Amino acid sequence: TARRSRSWRSASTLTEELLPLPEWTDAAASQDATWTYRVRAVAAVEGGGTVLGVPSAPLAVEFPDIYPPPPPRELICLPEGQRVRLRWAAVPEAETYRVVRQVAKRAEKILDDAVAAPSFIYEKPPVGRLVYHVRAVDAAGNQSDAASCEAVIGTVGGDGGS
Repeated sequence: TARRSRSWRSASTLTEELLPLPEWTDAAASQDATWTYRVRAVAAVEGGGTVLGVPSAPLAVEFPDIYPPPPPRELICLPEGQRVRLRWAAVPEAETYRVVRQVAKRAEKILDDAVAAPSFIYEKPPVGRLVYHVRAVDAAGNQSDAASCEAVIGTVGGDGGS
């Protein structure tokens, strides 16, 4: 049988049935916590009874939060004269958002990696075709995939104005 707790004083029994293998997965343990486990051997006795062994020493197992939040949805880029406003639907799991800009095929530039609200204003962007990427960041520091939008600032050559 197996028992689990965050503090051993409030342990709960996880299995009543005998486990046929020397391993077991706790599918109900929540992430971003450390859980303490104890196990005991149980032997079947001829005639239908069981003999319980001594509980094991407590073993602490960390379950880190490794899962990123979903990416922001409904991201839009709004050119407003000499600035670009970005807006998106809030991600409930997000603590902050990371906003990045890319001009043409050049390297990305981090504009802000701790945006608290689901909006961002970039003052005096460069002229050209700008791609903005926004990632949600959860309390454990996990980053979502990027949501992207595009804005054109000034005149971009090559299309003849059509």
